[in-house]
Amino acid sequence: MSTPTFKDLPADTWTKIATDVVQGQVHLVDNGPNVIRSTYIQPTGDPAPADLATLGVPVFEGVSAENIHFKAGADVYLRPEGEASRVRVDV
Repeated sequence: MSTPTFKDLPADTWTKIATDVVQGQVHLVDNGPNVIRSTYIQPTGDPAPADLATLGVPVFEGVSAENIHFKAGADVYLRPEGEASRVRVDV
């Protein structure tokens, strides 16, 4: 794994936190919003999702870290609801 990076997550906006990733971990740095949603895009390079109603599952529910595991590279996005947040990405 490379050096961890920190990503600021603006409220109500999909933010790409990792590109073409197969495995890693995401750590919640700022407890911020009650709900942060996650989604991924395969193949890599496609645009961020636009519709929360059809994409994204809640993450960081009762935990401060989430694992990333894919068989092929994926772009990973997070979207905090209602207020901004911050994560550390280890990939």
